Amino acid sequence: MANNIAKGLGIFNTNLIKLLTHKMSYLQASAFETSRNVSAADIPGVRRREVKPFDKVIKKTAHGIEIHLSQSDVTNTHEHINREGEVLNLQNIAMEYQSLIHVYRRYHEMIRLVIGRG
Repeated sequence: MANNIAKGLGIFNTNLIKLLTHKMSYLQASAFETSRNVSAADIPGVRRREVKPFDKVIKKTAHGIEIHLSQSDVTNTHEHINREGEVLNLQNIAMEYQSLIHVYRRYHEMIRLVIGRG
């Protein structure tokens, strides 16, 4: 019932929630490319790939903020792959993702408290 009230008020469709979900999608894409780098680290000639920075892929539109990741947002850095560095990068991505989940959860708890269902 609380979710129905909040959805009816548009509380879950705010720019903050959109930004959080877009950043989480971005981190998933980054984790995918970083995992690819780890798996290809021992293949001769394979170069490191990464997703463009978040501020380069997010767009402000008339409808708010949007992100549309495509292959063109993945770049070859022409660097050799350092497996240990990529694993550390994966850990950083995972920690940032968990932090966003925590913010998302707290936002929902706050909304439930405000509408009296906390």
